[in-house]
Amino acid sequence: MNSVEANKSNQLFSKKRSGIFFNPFYFIRKELYLAISRQAFQFKGTLLDLGCGTKPYLQEFKQVEQYIGVDVEHSGNLDTKSMIDIFYDGKKLPFESNSVDGVFSSETLEHIFNPDEIVSEIYRVLKPNGMLLLTCPFFWPEHEVPYDYARYSSFGITHLLKSKGFEIVHYEKTGNYITAMIQMKALYLYFFINKIPLLNSILFVLFISPLFILGSLFNKILPSVMKRKDLYLNNVILVKNKLEMGIIKRQSLKTSIVNYLGVFLGVIFFVFVFPHIISDEYLGLIGLFQNLSITLVALPSLGMAHILLRYYSSWNDEKMLKSFNTFSVMMVGIALITFSAIWFLFKSPIVHFYESHSSLFLKYFVLMIPLVIIQTYSSYFEIFSMVKLRITVPAFLREIGSRIILIFLVFLFAYQHLNEEQFFNLFVFSYLLTALILIIYCVRILNFEFGSIKIYVQSKEFKSSMRYGFGMLLLISFTNFSNFIDSIILPAYLGLDILGIYLRPLVLGQMIQVPYRAISLISIPILREAFVQKDYAKIQKMNKGLALNLFLIGCFLFSLLIGNTENIFQLFPPQYTAAKDVLLIIATGRLIDMAFGLNSEILNYSPYYRSIIYFSLLMMALSIVLNIILIPKFGMNGAAIAVAISLIIFNFLKTLYIYKKLNIHCFSKHYITLILITLFVLVIAYFIPSIQFISNHRFINTLINIIFKSSILATLFIGLTYFLKVSIDLNDFVKLVLSGKILKGGHRLEEL
Repeated sequence: MNSVEANKSNQLFSKKRSGIFFNPFYFIRKELYLAISRQAFQFKGTLLDLGCGTKPYLQEFKQVEQYIGVDVEHSGNLDTKSMIDIFYDGKKLPFESNSVDGVFSSETLEHIFNPDEIVSEIYRVLKPNGMLLLTCPFFWPEHEVPYDYARYSSFGITHLLKSKGFEIVHYEKTGNYITAMIQMKALYLYFFINKIPLLNSILFVLFISPLFILGSLFNKILPSVMKRKDLYLNNVILVKNKLEMGIIKRQSLKTSIVNYLGVFLGVIFFVFVFPHIISDEYLGLIGLFQNLSITLVALPSLGMAHILLRYYSSWNDEKMLKSFNTFSVMMVGIALITFSAIWFLFKSPIVHFYESHSSLFLKYFVLMIPLVIIQTYSSYFEIFSMVKLRITVPAFLREIGSRIILIFLVFLFAYQHLNEEQFFNLFVFSYLLTALILIIYCVRILNFEFGSIKIYVQSKEFKSSMRYGFGMLLLISFTNFSNFIDSIILPAYLGLDILGIYLRPLVLGQMIQVPYRAISLISIPILREAFVQKDYAKIQKMNKGLALNLFLIGCFLFSLLIGNTENIFQLFPPQYTAAKDVLLIIATGRLIDMAFGLNSEILNYSPYYRSIIYFSLLMMALSIVLNIILIPKFGMNGAAIAVAISLIIFNFLKTLYIYKKLNIHCFSKHYITLILITLFVLVIAYFIPSIQFISNHRFINTLINIIFKSSILATLFIGLTYFLKVSIDLNDFVKLVLSGKILKGGHRLEEL
């Protein structure tokens, strides 16, 4: 088809009123064009036009970066091959999974003989949260024969899309009884008029144009009740792939597995093995480096990663993202140079704070700078992965990759293949290695790119986003200091060796929160979008459902952990017995923290996000004061008590504020049931005796007793929660397991 023919054909896809005088498809094409125009702005990035024909709607999607026309070779009655970019076989789209941002398909589905297969293909190629804009006729004669297979009612098309995992974002019908009947009369007359080439234009104006004018007039003046919508011309439907709770379930499942593998490595080696092969002082120094660097990272990060989290969904194209990447990397680089200078400037007070009980830290004082630099950039690339809804690989590198390298280094150091200085230098290098892998992953797989810095700096969102970033800088700084202040202050008062002991039960107690971390990370983009749409009912529903499941998992893990306390501490060296109460206090505080659901995330992305800064400042001040008061009096237990009290007060105030401002909370009557079940299980645990299975094998006996007792407690807890119907999700999962589908492979991932 040449350009003249293409333009003539595309004139029939016009919304102009002049079409009354030449377009036999005036009503159907005009209303379809307007409906498509109303939704086209939502697309960005790469867009596939499936069944593109002559690409009549190309100009409506001018904001997308790449517009790809896809069709089969026998498409239409006209020679449209020159307009088609890619041909496909009518069965499989020639694109990678999760590779395109959007798909547009207009008046094509009725010509597809295998709609289930093609809709599944569209779902496959779309990125998470990718969008499909689809139109298909309800009332129209056969056309493009013999490739005309179906008509779709509103119920049929929505059912088809939902059954393939799509979520309906918008649906509308074009036309009504009046316009549909007028359109059919016009089409009937045109069938005869078109056979008289010399007079068809005049006859069109004389016989068909008056019909369109009359139909337009009636459509304007008649009340809606007389127009009726049960007879209409087209379905126009906008859908989004990957049901949002499905994203949460799939990604959180993968990330939870990775996190628990990381925790497993940490517990086995850092908690139970390392105390037997290296000194508590070295364990304390490793912990101080890790916790202090995480605390300090917030300052040079400048809140850039959190600007990306909040504003990404509102950016219309990838050019803004690329521009922001450039701006962020440059600004963070300047901030890191400033941080390095300040770190050396404050060397004297830092030395004074630690020299009495933790002088070994001062020997490696300078290593804190490269650690902070590496982790600052790593945190940005992790957030970049998060907005792309790809959390598993960063989680693997952080939780498993870095731990495996550190375990290897500790064994080399313990068996004197590395000296002290080599060990700590390689300890820093291990962070650099995982950071480089993460950056390569973002560049190669997630298409991380730089762009012109002017696009972001000159945007209307620049000032507001920078204010938000500064607020997040304060918030994350206050939060990190609150979370790690116990590990920072304790060695100054009691020494690195005591910190090394304290961190072992601390790690065990924090195991309870692993599911929270996974679900929190992947829920953030969903919450952000819900707040943009002001869908507070959706936020309430999601928060309540996730909070109950988090509290259930927390109670389950708490029961196993506290029920096995005596056996667990038999695996430690004797000096660790003094930290037994630390485990109970920390685990209780973390369980209560989980019970409050996603209150931090909700507040952070709500219109009242600034208030969380004040809450975090209060928590930091409270944590510092409590640690300074309680550590000298109660030692390690004092630090644990300070953590627990701070968490309880912080969560209570946030939840009260959210309920007052947004009328959102996470609590239900099932919380009481879970608390009673947990207490009952712990009472039973107290009366389960330790059994000597093998004589003279203390370590093996302890492990067998932990497995034996955990099996009883787990069965009791799950059985009670199942029969008392505490959680619908738990009951569904148990039924799925009992049905044998998982073992047979007859389940979908969405069922998990």
